[in-house]
Amino acid sequence: MSVFENYSAEARQLEQEIVRKGVILGIDWEDEFAVRSLAREALAYRPEADDRPAAPEHRIKIELFALAQLMLKVMAESAQE
Repeated sequence: MSVFENYSAEARQLEQEIVRKGVILGIDWEDEFAVRSLAREALAYRPEADDRPAAPEHRIKIELFALAQLMLKVMAESAQE
């Protein structure tokens, strides 16, 4: 039996959290170069290879990367439905 998921509500919540993390990090979402650079950094990030101390800004960036990954998963699951 299929379980109904409200993908749009999940996506909205994730988007809101992504925007909040972006505000904390001072990300200008209108700056295409900065956003692309951040996306490249997120794609290249490997938690198991990260030995940097968990400074607040670094921790928030890692949380942002995790939220982006969750958003991709929600979007993929939504597309399958």
